[in-house]
Order: sequence, then C-alpha cells, then structure tokens
Amino acid sequence: PHPHMLCRDPGIAIVGHSVIMPLYCYDVYTWTAQKAGVLQTIEFGSNALGLLVVLPTLAHVMPAKWIIIVANFAGIITYSAEGLVSSDTLLFVCAASVLLNGLYFPIVRAAVSKLFGPQKYGESLGAVATLQQLAQTIAAIAFPRMYSSLLHINANIPEIVTDDFGPRVVFGLIPGGCAVLAFLASCALPTIETIQCE
Repeated sequence: PHPHMLCRDPGIAIVGHSVIMPLYCYDVYTWTAQKAGVLQTIEFGSNALGLLVVLPTLAHVMPAKWIIIVANFAGIITYSAEGLVSSDTLLFVCAASVLLNGLYFPIVRAAVSKLFGPQKYGESLGAVATLQQLAQTIAAIAFPRMYSSLLHINANIPEIVTDDFGPRVVFGLIPGGCAVLAFLASCALPTIETIQCE
C-alpha cells in the first residue's frame, strides 16, 4: 500500500471517538454505563447496517474512490455533530446516522488485494491491517490523554465555552478534524481499482 495510507485512514477518528464515548457520556450527560453502552451499540449497529446495505448498493453505482470520499465526509459531519449537540436525544440521532463512516475499510482492503494480486493476498491484507492497527493504537493512547487533560479546561469566553467544552472538543471536534484530514487525503487519491461486484 501507499506509505501515506495512514493519513487516509479514518481509524484514528473512529477508535478515538469510541474509546472516550463512555467517559464523555458520563461527564457531559451524567449517564450510567448502561446508557452509554446503548449509545455505542446504536453507533456500531449503524456502521454494520452501512456495511451490509449501503456499501453493496453504492458499489454498483459509485467508483471506489468516491465511496472513500463519501465515508470520510460523513465522518466529518457525524463526529462533529456528536460533539456539538446539547441533548441526549440528538446524540442518539447522531449515533444512528453513522451509516457511511465505516465504508472505507472494505474498499481499501479490496483495492490493496487487487493491487498485490491473488498470489499475495496475505501480505496485502497484513500490510493494511498493520497500518490500521497502528492508527488504532495511536488513538487508544492519545484520545484518553487528550480527554483527561482537557476535561476541566476553562476559557474567558463564557458564551461559547461551557464546562463541558474540553470533552466536546476531544469527543467530536478532534475526531471530526481527523476525518477532515482523511477526507482531504482521499480526494487526492488516484482512481482505485477493486474487485468488481456482480
């Protein structure tokens, strides 16, 4: 795979967002662990529905490059919205709307497998998995640290910055920013060849 595949990988945003979701729900909404678990279940279920229903449909009508661009753009919208909404009902609506966020991963795996050819499927999938695991490791270490250091941030702009400003930044705006970088990098991708759907 391309050496700069990591910057196109929204895995940092996805994992970082998921890792701190229970903390965010507890600190901002004073939820129980059970309610935060329901939110995560809705978000993971929405991602699964996107992979099972939306991806096969899009694969028939849209080039692979555009599916990656759409997935990264959806990440910008959904992660930022989750960090900005102010009611738990809207947070549940946002969680249910992440249908497109995970579409990136199977497209990249298929494209890299096609690039390496059938004799090197193992190596190609291993290379992609290594980059994705690296992104996940970085996110699992960095996001909780950012969250704890920004938990009680306070600024001198009371109309804009509330007590939960730090958690909102780490939960929504930083993953949204990671998705912006992935989106910009994916726009620069050449045409991607994948295995054709029949």
